Amino acid sequence: MMFEKRDTVFHGQEAINLSLPGMELIVLKTFLRIVHLGPNLAQNLLYIDTDRKFMRGQWVLYGGHRIWFGLPGADEHHGAYTPDAGPIEVKERLDGNIESIVFTAPPDAMQIVKGFVIRPLADGLVEVENFVANGGDMLAAGGVWPITCTNPVSTEAFYVTRLNTGNPGWDAPVINHFPTWGGGHQTSAEGDGQFSRDIINGQWLHTLRPEGLEAKRAFTSAFGAQAMVMPKLNLTLFKIAPPFDHRQPYLIPGCNAAMYAGPYARTENAGPAMVEMEDVGPAVQLYPGESVSLSVLFSLATQAIVPAECDFSPFNRENFLKSLPR
Repeated sequence: MMFEKRDTVFHGQEAINLSLPGMELIVLKTFLRIVHLGPNLAQNLLYIDTDRKFMRGQWVLYGGHRIWFGLPGADEHHGAYTPDAGPIEVKERLDGNIESIVFTAPPDAMQIVKGFVIRPLADGLVEVENFVANGGDMLAAGGVWPITCTNPVSTEAFYVTRLNTGNPGWDAPVINHFPTWGGGHQTSAEGDGQFSRDIINGQWLHTLRPEGLEAKRAFTSAFGAQAMVMPKLNLTLFKIAPPFDHRQPYLIPGCNAAMYAGPYARTENAGPAMVEMEDVGPAVQLYPGESVSLSVLFSLATQAIVPAECDFSPFNRENFLKSLPR
């Protein structure tokens, strides 16, 4: 399968438009960012910080989908905020009959190289392989941390994932609550009306309905799937990472996913600024020249799922790939 490709400009930045039936992507050449993901070019589900309200030193959020390299036991650290501006190297290759577009950022101050490999798999379904490589001559340790910064304002979205596996013998999901974290951030109270946990038909569902209060949670995502549900647009965006593996050491113990609800943007705009759907990879050691990757699938469905009526266990990587036409 192949993308339709064309060079474009996005908010003054050089970019590439990758198009396939049911989904439009725009990827920058100046930052390592996927800045547009939606059913068409008029509807972007991603949050874009064009006014650069969210910065830390020289690091710019900008928005969209990005990669952090987290350290074991230190998910956010100074090295995560190293600037990832370009120029971005763009290459094309064929993996069998599937086209791959490879975007690679220059090495950062720690000699860490980050990038995406983006592949079209079916109408409305793409794979984004997020990779990190040790480009230096010293050891590196950490994990791949793909973060998707979405727009809950114009989409009026809520977010849901499943915590439990349904294993009758032993099932113990983790939820990590961050009262405070770097830069003076403080999370909202547990009963703020944004995060809730509901047990429905044996599923422990973790739901976020953003109201503009800053909050951060990390948790066990048993099947690796998070959903951005948009009832008024009749859309659901699934982000599917590998399922939780209790045998693996994760950057945040027991957690392979997280959600961050951004505070009201410092503008006159009403509504919460953004919601980040985050996947947290296992902690690994990288020798010089070694790399590690974490692939996620993005699937855009033209219907708004109803969590209370939906079994989340089929929404995993294996079942999405099984459903592809052969």
